[in-house]
Amino acid sequence: MKKYRARWDYWKWQNGEMCDEGSCWLTDDDHIGSSTEAAVGTLGETINRIARMSRNEPRTVTSGGWVLESKRKGWIAVE
Repeated sequence: MKKYRARWDYWKWQNGEMCDEGSCWLTDDDHIGSSTEAAVGTLGETINRIARMSRNEPRTVTSGGWVLESKRKGWIAVE
């Protein structure tokens, strides 16, 4: 069965200019952490985690974007 994880690409703005950007991953306890802490699950489980996080932490939608990754030979973004 194919496994997935969710990456949050974020950006921060200051005085109308982007001052920081990066990536974090969604963890099993619905927090954001490093790639080694990322929750790995089925497509449905991963989508549900993203939905919960987006509802509970709206900034993950307003100041960033979610990327679904699947595991093949390495982790790659699903297009």
